[in-house]
Amino acid sequence: MNKNKIKLHRWQTDFSDVAELYFEKLINEDCNLSLLFKDGNGLCYTIQFKTIGPYMVVDEAYRSEYWQNKELGLGWSFEVANSAFINYFAHESLLERQANIRHLVIASMDVIFEVLAVEYPLVFVSEELESK
Repeated sequence: MNKNKIKLHRWQTDFSDVAELYFEKLINEDCNLSLLFKDGNGLCYTIQFKTIGPYMVVDEAYRSEYWQNKELGLGWSFEVANSAFINYFAHESLLERQANIRHLVIASMDVIFEVLAVEYPLVFVSEELESK
């Protein structure tokens, strides 16, 4: 058995259990990161990170290890334990000073968003997307 196998843990959000979730927009300005997602019923979710480390947006086809997130009861948002993403950046001086770094994932219908962050982001729910 591989000791370094990733483990996924549920990260409860307002959009964790919606039927469908679609990526709309990423806004990275003034050292803040905002993600905009929309569900199948038209509700919009703005996720705001105040401080972040490295992040990536990947087509869901390239992250097959996350394909079962819904079937496992994790929903669209989860944390990764034994994260190769954290290990890859562990030598960076900024991450060395962050004891509680988390590997957070939002796995939508079309993209996977992954970020290293110390704090959970704020989530705002609205009926239409911000016009940025």
